[in-house]
Amino acid sequence: MKQSEQSDKNKHFFSEDITPLQTGQIEIKAYPDEKNEIAFYVETWEIEIDWGDSNIEFYIIRTTDGTFRHKYPNQNCQTIKINSYNMVFLNCGTDSCESAGTFMELRFGYMPNLQCFLNELTTLDVSNCTALTCLMCYDNFLSASALNTIFNSLPTRVPDNEAEIWFEDNLGFDTCDKTIFERKGWIGIMTKPYNR
Repeated sequence: MKQSEQSDKNKHFFSEDITPLQTGQIEIKAYPDEKNEIAFYVETWEIEIDWGDSNIEFYIIRTTDGTFRHKYPNQNCQTIKINSYNMVFLNCGTDSCESAGTFMELRFGYMPNLQCFLNELTTLDVSNCTALTCLMCYDNFLSASALNTIFNSLPTRVPDNEAEIWFEDNLGFDTCDKTIFERKGWIGIMTKPYNR
């Protein structure tokens, strides 16, 4: 990979003043893998995917889950926009057999269960995910500031509705403020189910 390409991978794509996403909307910045593919696994009823290269696909799944894969002509960064109905789960962790590509930044409108581990994320926006109860974002490039922003965005949980966050092996793991999510009723899980 050229040095200019690597520095492009480390920049933030989303501006601070971007319009909040609505329920069921997701925006992804990702690089295709060595086969020029991006893929992810979701549980939802209906999904429309704008792959960012003039290809838009619509599916009525009704079986509640599926893997969505798209091939690009090159490995340039892509902006993928998703509209879904009743999406409850997204897995874009690169250790998963259902996913492909390097996911750099994610924004969500609503998501109760998010797995985006083993990527190169520098930003993760969960501010609109009021139903979130499980967040796996370990093994990314999230700084202490980025992690604290995530922690502050987490919804408050009551004791009988506990929530878990998996966030180790990020750049800011040692210096982030873990009391932020603890005060909101979240439990920090430090044992990863998957490794690089």
